[in-house]
Amino acid sequence: MTDLQRVVAELEIRNLLARYCHHYDQGRADDYCDLFVEDGEFHVPGITAEGRDQIREKIAAGIVGASPAQHVTYNTVIEIVSADSAKGWSDFMYVEAGSNEAIHVVGRYLDDFVLRDGRWMFQRRLVEFVGT
Repeated sequence: MTDLQRVVAELEIRNLLARYCHHYDQGRADDYCDLFVEDGEFHVPGITAEGRDQIREKIAAGIVGASPAQHVTYNTVIEIVSADSAKGWSDFMYVEAGSNEAIHVVGRYLDDFVLRDGRWMFQRRLVEFVGT
């Protein structure tokens, strides 16, 4: 893999990470689920979803009509493993909007990414909350 290919892969993965936040925060459940490969996994304390259908059922169903809030991600590190796989981690805050603006939760995402049909997608996303 050339240096240019690595840079392009990293930029595309960073775009994927941003889309995750935007789709979730805007209640766009279908777009959110489409960021995961068909056999993708999502793990958050107390919830495990394996496969896009379970991700839609257990995670995305709750984002439609949720209270206004916004993900803030930072300190992202991406390691390109091969031409079609990468790993990464990002710290995050989830901030509730409105009259009671407050940080709802902070944590870290631990990710495995794969390149499928020319686009980077989540293979596995593990959420760790600070203090758990």
